[in-house]
Amino acid sequence: MDDLERVFQEQLRAFVLSDETIQTHLEKTDQAIQEKESLVQALEVERTRVKADMDRLLDLYSAGELPKRGFGDRYRPLDDRFHEIEDELPNLQGEIDFRKICLASSEEIVAEARDLYVRFLYFCSDRWASRCHWLVSVWNDEDPALVLVPVPLH
Repeated sequence: MDDLERVFQEQLRAFVLSDETIQTHLEKTDQAIQEKESLVQALEVERTRVKADMDRLLDLYSAGELPKRGFGDRYRPLDDRFHEIEDELPNLQGEIDFRKICLASSEEIVAEARDLYVRFLYFCSDRWASRCHWLVSVWNDEDPALVLVPVPLH
């Protein structure tokens, strides 16, 4: 095993075998969920306010108290913001749901990561090292997840 593999092995071991590291990661995930939920609530409040402003402008226009040009100048930005919020809310809710699923299955993920560490030790033995390259990727900078795949060199 060369120096690079040793360093990689130590970093992998530190991540998957440290209960403190895992707990910190889970706490960050939970905090991210709470922040996203707060953002969803704020956007729903803003959506309600924007919709009420749109309705008030429409009432003024219908009553003839607001000229056509004045109506368009004031209504268009509100309508644009309303649609931005409508587009953003499902994306945020999807992120929240995904993070909750990850958090709910964290025990299984940790068990699989620990198993991966044991397999890595086996595959890095001299017998396999000469026949495999390792494909490693980090998924999402905010929530790193290590993926290790032995790729045979046929």
